[in-house]
Amino acid sequence: MKAYHMALAAAALILLSGCGSGRRTEPLRGPLQIESQEVAQGQKHFMDHCHQCHPQGSGGVGPSIVDKPLPDIAIRTQIRQGVGAMPAFSEEHLSDSAVDQILAYINALQDNE
Repeated sequence: MKAYHMALAAAALILLSGCGSGRRTEPLRGPLQIESQEVAQGQKHFMDHCHQCHPQGSGGVGPSIVDKPLPDIAIRTQIRQGVGAMPAFSEEHLSDSAVDQILAYINALQDNE
């Protein structure tokens, strides 16, 4: 009976050793595939204006924008008006079409998660 309990404990230990609590560091789908000119331009604008605080859409100085997706109108409002530590980006600084392209890139990042 003692051997049975030892074998059961060993099996449980082996099974539990595979249950790591580490976070996934690599995306499941691999790198983002840029499939349209709008997304490519959005990536460029994102890298110029957003990447410093939201690297690859992940949290950094600012929060992750891929883990908790917001409607485009909410993101557009945050870009234009700023929120918390995020500065406002006026139309003179970032055109409406550039914001549309950034939104297309963000949506592609979210779809790739």
